[in-house]
Amino acid sequence: MPATKMVYSELRNFVNSQINRIERFDKDNNETLTIFFVQGRDKTDDDKIDLIAKELRTSDLVFKNGHNFVFILQQTDGSGAVHVKRMLEEFFEEVEIPTAYVSFPEDGKTTEELLKLIKNDIADYFNIELNL
Repeated sequence: MPATKMVYSELRNFVNSQINRIERFDKDNNETLTIFFVQGRDKTDDDKIDLIAKELRTSDLVFKNGHNFVFILQQTDGSGAVHVKRMLEEFFEEVEIPTAYVSFPEDGKTTEELLKLIKNDIADYFNIELNL
């Protein structure tokens, strides 16, 4: 089953609602969430990333903005994000794919903290200003 595609402008609202849900219902502090950015370079990359999205879980979400993709990986921490990065690189035949990710709660505990961190990483490493 493929990941669910979402409208990019709803990314902030979705992350916020998920963090609110986790804070309300996850009394054991076991839930995680990763915001995973992938920079596509052209239409060919876009098509390949779309194929990858079909291999993600139905609980995962894909937000597309131009050639850039943001995956929301529910129940995924930083080590799970590394696994997704490896999967991308295998699919792209060992070519390094530009990615960045942040995870709740290890990298930030609020929507603002997470989005600011990923936005700054993307600006620093890829020279891309995303509107998050």
